[in-house]
Amino acid sequence: MPNVSVTSVLLALNVAIFGLMLAWGIDPMQPAIDSLIQWGANYGPRTTQGEWWRMFTCMFLHIGVLHLLFNMIALWDVGGFMERWLGSTSFLVLYLLAGLLGSVASVAWNPFVVSAGASGAIFGLYGGLLAFLVRHRAMQQHASLAALSTKNL
Repeated sequence: MPNVSVTSVLLALNVAIFGLMLAWGIDPMQPAIDSLIQWGANYGPRTTQGEWWRMFTCMFLHIGVLHLLFNMIALWDVGGFMERWLGSTSFLVLYLLAGLLGSVASVAWNPFVVSAGASGAIFGLYGGLLAFLVRHRAMQQHASLAALSTKNL
């Protein structure tokens, strides 16, 4: 069973960035929109005008301490399992791709809303978990059918 190191690093990185935001005077409960944009939140008019990096940086920003708390609980919950199942590298690739796709969807859906948070990446992990469960169930059913067919021969 490999270490759950990437999950821990992602958690620490999200918390550390939020800590830096607090140290710079951001309101912990309701950060100002302009402050979030300054820190790298996803905002269509800026993102689509050459600041594409916002689709990555927004995955590590959170809109208040409760947003951070709930996302980190969810990341800890699903991240450890998914990292052990996929391995650290594949887990990180899934996390980052899901987060980037979530950012693209956010800009496409409503480009004038400022978005931030790890939710897109975390939903991607839960999607990977669902795929694992469906595949595992199908494999169990296949094994059961194979056992029945050999037993009836």
